[in-house]
Amino acid sequence: MSTKPSSSSSPDLLNLEEQLTCPVCLDHYTNPKTLPCLHSFCEHCLEGLPLDKKNKTYYLSCPTCRHCTELPEEGARAFPVAFTLNNLKEMYSAMKNNAVKKTEGLPNPQEATCRDHGKPLELFCETCNTVICVTCQVRNHKHHEYNLITDSYTKHCQKLRECLSPVEGKKEALKKVLSALAEREGEIRGRGEGVLKEIHEMVEEMMNVLRHSERKLTEQAKRVTDAKLKVLCTQFYSFLQMATKPSSSSSPGLLKLEEQLNCPVCLDHYTNPKTLPCLHSFCEHCLEGLPLDKKNKTYYLSCPTCRHCTELPEEGAGAFPVAFTLNNIKEMHNLMNRRTADLPNLQEATCSDHGKPLEFFCETCDTVVCSHCPFRNHKHHEYDLITDCYTKHFQKLRECLSPVEGKKEALKKVLSALAEREGEIRERGEGILEEIHEMVEEMVNVLRQSERKLTEQAKRVTDAKLKVLSEQMKSAEISLSVLEDVKDYVEQSLKTGSPQQVLRSKKQMIVCMSEITAGINMEELHPKEKADFVLSKDIKSLHHIGDVVTYSSTALQQCRVKKICCFEHLPKKKKFSFSLSMEAPDSSLLSVPLCFLRCSLVPVGKGLKPIHTKVTTTSTDLGVYRIQCNPSTSGTHTVKVQVYDVHLEDTSLVIPFNPYLDSITPACTITELKGPYVVAVSDDNHVIITESDGNCVTILDREGTKVKSLGEEGGSGIVKFFNPRGVTITPDKLILVFDGNHRIQKLSMDGYLIASVGKEGSGPLQFKYPDSIAISPITGQVYTADRDNHRIQVLNPDLTFSHSFGSKGSANGQFERPLGIAFDHQGLVYVADADNHRIQKFSPDGKFVGNFGNKRLSYPIGIAIDTAATGLVYVSEYVNNCISVFTSDGAFVRKFGSKGNNIDQFYTPCGLAFDKDGV
Repeated sequence: MSTKPSSSSSPDLLNLEEQLTCPVCLDHYTNPKTLPCLHSFCEHCLEGLPLDKKNKTYYLSCPTCRHCTELPEEGARAFPVAFTLNNLKEMYSAMKNNAVKKTEGLPNPQEATCRDHGKPLELFCETCNTVICVTCQVRNHKHHEYNLITDSYTKHCQKLRECLSPVEGKKEALKKVLSALAEREGEIRGRGEGVLKEIHEMVEEMMNVLRHSERKLTEQAKRVTDAKLKVLCTQFYSFLQMATKPSSSSSPGLLKLEEQLNCPVCLDHYTNPKTLPCLHSFCEHCLEGLPLDKKNKTYYLSCPTCRHCTELPEEGAGAFPVAFTLNNIKEMHNLMNRRTADLPNLQEATCSDHGKPLEFFCETCDTVVCSHCPFRNHKHHEYDLITDCYTKHFQKLRECLSPVEGKKEALKKVLSALAEREGEIRERGEGILEEIHEMVEEMVNVLRQSERKLTEQAKRVTDAKLKVLSEQMKSAEISLSVLEDVKDYVEQSLKTGSPQQVLRSKKQMIVCMSEITAGINMEELHPKEKADFVLSKDIKSLHHIGDVVTYSSTALQQCRVKKICCFEHLPKKKKFSFSLSMEAPDSSLLSVPLCFLRCSLVPVGKGLKPIHTKVTTTSTDLGVYRIQCNPSTSGTHTVKVQVYDVHLEDTSLVIPFNPYLDSITPACTITELKGPYVVAVSDDNHVIITESDGNCVTILDREGTKVKSLGEEGGSGIVKFFNPRGVTITPDKLILVFDGNHRIQKLSMDGYLIASVGKEGSGPLQFKYPDSIAISPITGQVYTADRDNHRIQVLNPDLTFSHSFGSKGSANGQFERPLGIAFDHQGLVYVADADNHRIQKFSPDGKFVGNFGNKRLSYPIGIAIDTAATGLVYVSEYVNNCISVFTSDGAFVRKFGSKGNNIDQFYTPCGLAFDKDGV
């Protein structure tokens, strides 16, 4: 019988050897290193890869996935060691060295003679379970039960085959475990790559925010600098007008001014000058002609003066700010050129009227004249020869020049100070721009360092989990190899061995198979690690932008669904969505990959199947998930959330409407009422309606059939009403009614008056055209809308005064004609503030809580809350002839109805109420 083939030809070893081959050198790994993309290569192979240099940093591209990775300063040796591959190398060596040793405990099936007596093995001792010779029968096995080998062979071959069945079963189980380990390894690698991608995307997003903030700060610094320069330019322009001499354009001041108007690029006067962030200015067409440098799809230009690199706006050079300072200087230059035309020409020496020489000076008119002027225009004036007057007036002019000279010197100093201050401001502006750039670069470096730390942490978590799986895979591979060796040995023995050989080694083979199968603990080989780690974007500072968090099953079981809110109804798509967040044991929001989060809705008490949902993330809130579904019914649903393989504690959700119901259809329409105003519903589903024009209170059953009428002529009871308005039902089934006599009447269902309180006025228990009345489900107190006193009066259950709140006005807590009142399940008070077109919400003691609807409602009158099911707030709009629906937080849900007298239309709707079934 031949021996088992050598281990070097085993498929497992061949597959293992493939895993140990470097993709670059195609040889066994030598000091393998793992890149951030989790692909591994020999250290010397990484050192031989070509590098790409960007901003003094070197990058290498992964030969497998082409992912670009920053090369550490220490070189390729700084990448983490691929210990998984090192473990596989050890496994390969162990399997190769121990291939022969695995069958050392088994007997050699080729031996067919007795080792004690040298006789053929012809008998099988059933007592000792071994083959013997004839001599053994007489000596060592006397009185034992034995048979000829030919008679025992078939029976014991069958036993051996039966003993192979557990080996085969364990072998198949090991294959499944190895498949599960490989699958889990792929999940962990995929999760590791996903976390690395999340880290990179998060950092890139933060980088974009930093760059955007840098641009905003730079623009702000430019605006501040330009504003200050504009003020100085205005001052400079004003003083320069006063300080410059009225001379020709060859004035040194004008020449210097003209130098400031020349573009450094085209050396000509500026045309539409633009200012760069470095505060140097150039013609727009000169900027458009400059060479550009492209980096990451963004174009940059270099300032021709200081070489500062500036990002080119998408709109081009025309988007740079206009250099208004230069435009002002151009206007100043043009104005100074025109000034010489306004001064008299000192070269004129003849009279402009008579053409005669100017020989006289008229003291009366203080001007020079010719010899004809004294006889015509200067008759009887005092005048002298110019030669006689010159010295006196020359001295006067010199005396007048002294203040001018002083002012001129002062202006020169001011101009010098302005120029110096302009230089300081420009220098400070450039300094601030440099500080901004340095600050942002420092923040970018810190952010990159944080990115590297997070990346290394993610790699450590990934590698630690892969190491555990690698150890399990190593153990499973060895166990599977041993089982295959034993199975092959037994099958080879049964196939090629003689009966003597098989029976002789049977006992050892059975014991060996039993011990090997018993020694393999399948529980220990099932995957111990999960892809249960996520990036927690807990941004505390640039030094701490997050953490890689692993959630164990125990920790997940302590998590809970924290919040469900933000309902959204999409009737056209027949969808309903809401947001959901989960709280971890440390009170932080739980953030997990979408592929490991499951959510379903189960309608409560309706025997319907679970509703599957689509889970997505929101773009702004970390740890908040958007759940979208197609529910078939409204009402309470159980929300079931599963994170990885852990089910969180169930929570409930009320879907406040049927998504398929795009229009409201009345269940019942009641006619023949005279001015119906307010409606209330009793626990036994009787409907009580006040008829303001009929001066009565009508009671109907649920089908709308009139049961009785209270107060009208011929009606039940002895009570009388005038223009009744608000109505409600007390817990002891009595009726409270507000009427136009400024009072509350308490009566029985039969119409008999029990009590009456109130009169016209503004004091306690005094009313002025009161409207609605409602009873708090928490305290039992009676809340009344005292309309024209612009307040809410609160009465005790016995109708004595308790307190009031509110006053006339539009501020929070003030009213302009309060009308409808309703309570939610917490006892908060909702008031329809009619003339302020809003709903106000108060605590039971009258403290303002909030308001809503002021941009949507138009004269709200009635208000009712579906406390039994949805918690939605329904408001009747007197002017818009419709009913608007809001959540209790004031979010608008929908509206229905329009003006008209059809079955689904309204005409100035007023009172609203719900019965116990939510109708």
